[in-house]
Amino acid sequence: MRIAGWTANCDGLANVLDINPFNLALQARTLYEAAYPDCEYLHADVNRGREADVSDIIPFVGLLAGG
Repeated sequence: MRIAGWTANCDGLANVLDINPFNLALQARTLYEAAYPDCEYLHADVNRGREADVSDIIPFVGLLAGG
């Protein structure tokens, strides 16, 4: 599924390839930013709460499920 402006790995597609980057963003912002230097950390902020945290998990799963 193509998602304008959101994917945790910044490839423009919401799919299983976003799972590891999303988890990394939840665990450690600095590690995420080092692994994806051209990708904005807030791409993992699926619920738009201004940070990537556990409250983004259910919306993330819904996004991957096509919701």
